[in-house]
Amino acid sequence: MNSAVHAGVAPRSLSGSREVIDEHRRAGRAFTAGGVRSFVREEGSGPTVLCMHGMWGSSFLYRKVIHELAERGLRGVAFDLPGFGLAERPRGND
Repeated sequence: MNSAVHAGVAPRSLSGSREVIDEHRRAGRAFTAGGVRSFVREEGSGPTVLCMHGMWGSSFLYRKVIHELAERGLRGVAFDLPGFGLAERPRGND
């Protein structure tokens, strides 16, 4: 049994999940590199800390991390690699 349900707390709705993703999208910006459209989210100033995801990841995973970095006087940057997160999924790119 889902622990949230067991505790009497309703799980997050699908529409709630969409809202979180939409908020993430609004907090970042699209860019194009090498002819592929991608997405980056950045916050803060000072020395840059690049947060790079691996397989099955995206910049979404770092949304709270980059905020914490900014709170500590750093510039957090997280972007989506091609085919992940909000980045374009080019044909023939596996």
